[in-house]
Amino acid sequence: MASTCSDRTPPGLINRLAAFILRKLGWKLIHNPPPSPSSVIIAAPHTSVVDMIMTGLYLLAINERCYWPGPSLLFGVPFRRVVASHGELTMEIAEGRGHTNRLVNLLRSKERVNLLLVPEGTFFYVPRWHSGFYHITREANVPLVLAYTDYRKREIGMGEWFYPGADKEAVIARLQNFYADKTPLFPSRAGPIRF
Repeated sequence: MASTCSDRTPPGLINRLAAFILRKLGWKLIHNPPPSPSSVIIAAPHTSVVDMIMTGLYLLAINERCYWPGPSLLFGVPFRRVVASHGELTMEIAEGRGHTNRLVNLLRSKERVNLLLVPEGTFFYVPRWHSGFYHITREANVPLVLAYTDYRKREIGMGEWFYPGADKEAVIARLQNFYADKTPLFPSRAGPIRF
C-alpha cells in the first residue's frame, strides 16, 4: 500500500488516542524522519493485517498524513471515511509500470508528499519484493525511509533513511542489514529481501 503526506495539522484527540493505545499496549514509538519534505516510506516486514492496523495507528500517533495506494477494494465501506481522512490513493495492481509512473509524477508535482509502500505486496510469503519503491525513489530523487514493526522488541517506527544509488545490490544489502533483527508477527510468512 502507499501513502501521501500533506502539511500536518496540529495534533488532535485522535492522534493522542492512537499514541496512548500503542503505549498502553507496550509499544515504543521510534521516529526518525528525513529532512526532506517528501519521501517513499516502506513498511516491512508485512505478514498480517495486524501490521497494517499497527502502521495506521503509528502514523496517526506521530500525526503523519500519508496516501496509501492500494486496490480500490481496500478502501471500501466501512473503512472509506477513516482512510479518506488519513489519505488514500486507489490503484489496481494490474497497472504495473503505469502505477510506478503515476507515483513518480505525484512526488514531483507536490511540495510535500510521502508514499507508504509495502514492498512484499501481500501478507503471505513471497520469494521477492516488488521493486517499484526502488525505481520511484530513484526517479523522483527522494529519500527511502525504512519503517518497521518489530514484535519481539515491541517497537514500531521509522528507522534509517537514505537515497538509494544505482547499485541495486548495495541497496538490497543495506535493506537486509536493517531488517535482519526486525521480528514479524508471523516469521514463516516473511520472505527474503531481494528484488
